[in-house]
Amino acid sequence: MAETVVALERGLELFAPGACQTPLKLPRASAAGWDKLGINTVQSLLQHYPRYHVDRTQLKTIAELVRGPHGLPHGEVQVHARVLKLARLNTRKGKRMITGRIGDETGSLAVTWFNQDWVARALKPGTEAFFYGRLGLFGGRPQLTAPRFEVVRTGKEPFNVGRIVPVYPATAELSTDQLRKVMWTTLESVGPILDPLPTELRRRLGLMSRGAALRAIHFPEDKEQVVAARRRIVFDEVFTLQLGLVYRKQKLERTVRGIPHPSPTAESLASAFIGALPFELTGAQRRACEEVEGDMGRRFPMHRLIEGEVGSGKTVVALYACLLAIAGGHQAAF
Repeated sequence: MAETVVALERGLELFAPGACQTPLKLPRASAAGWDKLGINTVQSLLQHYPRYHVDRTQLKTIAELVRGPHGLPHGEVQVHARVLKLARLNTRKGKRMITGRIGDETGSLAVTWFNQDWVARALKPGTEAFFYGRLGLFGGRPQLTAPRFEVVRTGKEPFNVGRIVPVYPATAELSTDQLRKVMWTTLESVGPILDPLPTELRRRLGLMSRGAALRAIHFPEDKEQVVAARRRIVFDEVFTLQLGLVYRKQKLERTVRGIPHPSPTAESLASAFIGALPFELTGAQRRACEEVEGDMGRRFPMHRLIEGEVGSGKTVVALYACLLAIAGGHQAAF
């Protein structure tokens, strides 16, 4: 009977070696920004994770904000608007004030910042941005005071409005909304992303697939997806680090020759030390001493970490290992 041949799964390998990674087609105008962020492949782009997320599911027009049936809304509001005018003023108390108006297709709204000169450099008339802040009355008229904002060049695209959107670490040459646009188009075209964890193991650990996690961390449907995606990504990073440590340990065991120390006898320094202690070792201390003793008796270097709370008895185990080395005719530093 012929054996069944299972085809290898095809897709993007996130942690592929550099030579095997997929080159990323990037705009030349922002090449300096991409270089500063170290992004030049699909893999490096997908691993450029958001600093935080902004909920734009409650985006309103200016008319909806200022002419609502129940007066001005409470809490933080969000609006997508264009800067109509901006001016710098000095108050009587010596504060620097920037005032202006922003507008959309439904109306305009006053905005004000205090002692933030950089705002005038970032926002020029005609600049399009998302504004976030509290709406109040000043002189009987609605006004946004010191709103946060994100300048955008891509407009009301599906990756910018009506959803939870990512805010990325960016540069002067490369804005977060430009990153967001490239991330969106890349995720749409990248296809399946390979996952080294078997489905059963993911189910047992309560983890989403790697492909789902990458899509959710960049463009989540809700806040719960952000939490689940971050959990999978953190697992991958810690698991990769652990695999690296295990590989390094096994390589040392195969390639590096150590000094096999003799097992302690009843009259040895190590045994005498344990017998002279004014207390009995705990079960955990005894197990740690036995495992260290076994490691030091092998023909390759010991690769072990002794971990415990303050006062749990790590020093006794360390001194026991030193005495094993001294009894074998070698030196020990403590």
